[in-house]
Amino acid sequence: MSKAAVSALTSIDGNCVANHAGHRVTKVGWYQGTRSGEKPGTQHSVRVTETRPRNGAEYLYNIVMRRYAYAVLFVSLAMLVARAEDKSKSTKAVLNITVVREDNGKPVKNAEVVLHPVDKGGKQKQESLELKSHDDGKAGIAGIPFGKLRIQVIAQGYRTYGEDFIVNQPTMEITIKLQKPAEQFSIYK
Repeated sequence: MSKAAVSALTSIDGNCVANHAGHRVTKVGWYQGTRSGEKPGTQHSVRVTETRPRNGAEYLYNIVMRRYAYAVLFVSLAMLVARAEDKSKSTKAVLNITVVREDNGKPVKNAEVVLHPVDKGGKQKQESLELKSHDDGKAGIAGIPFGKLRIQVIAQGYRTYGEDFIVNQPTMEITIKLQKPAEQFSIYK
């Protein structure tokens, strides 16, 4: 049975919640009602599942406000997604590493460059990235997360190099100067 076919609705406790002129129901539930054209004493149980405003202006206002609420929600979600994307882009860096000899500044080719992330406590994490320097002594990588990074460089004929860097810029240029190995001292000369 539709609400329009009911001339008056009364809640179980006897309060009138709608009439056929307004059809205003503020609560969804079961109501007693009289159908149009029946004797006034005849009662039927009616399940009301929606509300209707009393006039067209209120109805239009509700539609406009609902659309406005959806628009605000959509714009808010779009801004949140855009901000999350911007944040993820800005927390990654591009590292350009150049490996040279300390004594003359010439590039060192085929040097192994190992990148170790370091946690807040200063401990080296398990994962690492390995790069090789090219003929010009350069090695590069993108997508390195901001934070502390330990760079280790190993090349044949040079001392092993290691130092911690703080990655906090979108692009970082790092020059590493390798030293020749020191003479070994022995008591057996």
